[in-house]
Amino acid sequence: MPGGDDTTIPLRVPPLRETHDPAVERSERRVREWVAELPVLNPVACLDALLDALEPLNREPLAPGARLALMEAYRPGVLAVLRGMDARTLRRLPLAPESRAEARARLVRLCEAQAAGYKHVVRAALAAGREPGGGDATLDAAWFRALEHAGWVLAAAWRARQDPPPFTWLELHQLHARLAAREVALAAPAGEPVPPAREAGALYRLWLLAAAADPFRLADEEQAALPALLAPAAAACELRAEPCARGAGAQLALDPEADSPPLPAARLRPGASPGPFCLDAAAAEADLRRLAADGGSHAGLARRVLAQLRPGERRGDERRPVDRPVLLARGLGALHDLLGLGPERLADLVAGQRLGMSVLSLESEDEQAVALDAWRAVNDSVRGLMVLPRAAGADVPEAGEPVAVVAQEDEGGVWRVEAALARWVRAAAGAPGPAVGLERVPGRTVPVTVRAATGTGAAVYAAPVPALSLPARLLCEPGLVAEAGVRLEVRIEGRTAAARVAAVLERTPHVAVLALAPA
Repeated sequence: MPGGDDTTIPLRVPPLRETHDPAVERSERRVREWVAELPVLNPVACLDALLDALEPLNREPLAPGARLALMEAYRPGVLAVLRGMDARTLRRLPLAPESRAEARARLVRLCEAQAAGYKHVVRAALAAGREPGGGDATLDAAWFRALEHAGWVLAAAWRARQDPPPFTWLELHQLHARLAAREVALAAPAGEPVPPAREAGALYRLWLLAAAADPFRLADEEQAALPALLAPAAAACELRAEPCARGAGAQLALDPEADSPPLPAARLRPGASPGPFCLDAAAAEADLRRLAADGGSHAGLARRVLAQLRPGERRGDERRPVDRPVLLARGLGALHDLLGLGPERLADLVAGQRLGMSVLSLESEDEQAVALDAWRAVNDSVRGLMVLPRAAGADVPEAGEPVAVVAQEDEGGVWRVEAALARWVRAAAGAPGPAVGLERVPGRTVPVTVRAATGTGAAVYAAPVPALSLPARLLCEPGLVAEAGVRLEVRIEGRTAAARVAAVLERTPHVAVLALAPA
């Protein structure tokens, strides 16, 4: 177990130097001025500057109060970088895909460095025999921040689509367990930005709920919204020192002595431990149901989080291992355009991609180049497939994003386009990039143009599938239709049809999936 001389709580911190490094800035005032001048529009530049400052600082011998003051001065810059390192922002920067992935990995290091500064203060106090809630304001503030920023390390790892660094969960569990054993309710110290929960126990429960939401199934901006979405309910959830009821809904099983996240009791595998602690998430479930029903901006996110807390239908069907090449293009626009190509044009596009060329029709002034990346399917089922990039630098879809899957049924056969939605994105050991789980869109899919009161846009029509009880569906831009009941004009295969939105089946930051009915 990590922790060095500290046998009470296993906290990982860098070893301290024996002498001061004159290059390390130790003035709180100068640090705050420097952080305020960081180029926030370029989060990668800010990230590297902060790493260069924080990692040497964490090896500098300092008094606990001085270290806490410096960490508080750096904190606004670190959290600003965490907020700014989303996929859309990174794609606007002149960075290759592999450079964006490397920046996300450094973001995890940055959040670890910020947490390590607070953990140094906690370890020094414990070594001196002091405990939280005993009147030491410096220790109490550092303890709260250590717990808060262990959670931000988790958030950075989720953003990077990778598992958290080893022992992050164990540290988080143990920081909270010590407070719970002493019945100490730590309030957040003053300072901006305000944490998503103002009391340490509620903040711990928030990170448990966020992990149970399976952030690898969420787009970056949904991950960013998760703490604020869950904070009100986290304060009302109850953590009990008893095992969960196996198979129960809205209960999370956790072991504070293990370096692992909580698991929904409804999804525990046979033989898995249901405890020894249980988080009763009934309050969170009730709040999420309310948000899902009100049709607001977070209704779609609330529905997806609910699906992870409750035992729904079986997620997948029988999978078979495969190893076949596929080409992917991400985004609704790319899917629309590729579905509109005939077999010959599609074959030309694939041939051009293999030669590193964009092949456009000479007969169309509107046709745009579509980027196809080489991937390989590694398992397949009726409902979907899992794919891995064939080389570093592939443009990885986000969770919830439409994807065009271009493949041949047989070697040398006709190239076909299949519509899919990216359901999860997660790092895969030994692969040059993350694995992506794709869910097929059932039914024949056709590119269409849709007109609503809010505007006109490219969309994809999916025909009804009576065998699956699926109605006619429309995949369109998420902002085009706000709610059910809206009337649409759909230009499909040379004719215009009037339709009505019977229901909004799903909405992500990348697409709205609508059930259609006759107008």
